[in-house]
Amino acid sequence: MKIKIIEPYHLDKRYDTRSLAPGIGPVLIGTLLDQACHDVVVISEYIKRLDLDEIRDADLVGISITTYNANRGFEIAKQVKQPIVFGGFHASLMPEECLAYGDYVIRGDGLSILSLTDYLEDNEKIPINAIPNLVYKHNNKTVFNEVKTSVINIVPDYRLVKDYFKFGLKKHL
Repeated sequence: MKIKIIEPYHLDKRYDTRSLAPGIGPVLIGTLLDQACHDVVVISEYIKRLDLDEIRDADLVGISITTYNANRGFEIAKQVKQPIVFGGFHASLMPEECLAYGDYVIRGDGLSILSLTDYLEDNEKIPINAIPNLVYKHNNKTVFNEVKTSVINIVPDYRLVKDYFKFGLKKHL
């Protein structure tokens, strides 16, 4: 499955939190998916501008949001035709708001993304209501699956972040 994970930039200079690295959450989730043999690219707007053409071939688009970049994430989601899963702090706290712009929300640690991709590839492998931490709409009602907490014990693979190793200090000077 081709998966693009997007970390939106909040576009408000008052709260500029740019650093030399994207958030660790999207990279960890990308690493999990990569280890499960998915074709994954993490696109952080803190590293490069998002080109929507880069995500047109994706089977699933993940958008990792915190409260300060949620509006930018929703703006991106409005332009995406593929299934969208939201994750991150804001999505965990406000899943119903995120479902107005996407198809799924994964609350908490994000490990459930592996079960969601199994479901999307073959919905007979696992029933959607068995995917922990998942929030989705069914018959116009929001469904909150069981919450489970897991430990993700992997090293993030920054090679999955598009243009990460092209990123230089000059951008910040």
